Amino acid sequence: MKVFLDTNAFYNNWFVDNANFKLLFHYLNNEEFDLLLSNLVAQEVNNIRERELVEILLTETAIFKIV
Repeated sequence: MKVFLDTNAFYNNWFVDNANFKLLFHYLNNEEFDLLLSNLVAQEVNNIRERELVEILLTETAIFKIV
């Protein structure tokens, strides 16, 4: 079986370390299934993560300017 993950699966879990991902990886390894991830999904995930990081940095910078 092949399992394909979309960008939404990674949203707000950039390090894929929550219980659901651990269970998925354990299942994939034990059943010898394949995890598929397209280049497009990888690019989308990276773009969203970068955009959120910039927003956080801009917010932090604004807070420091106020203080």
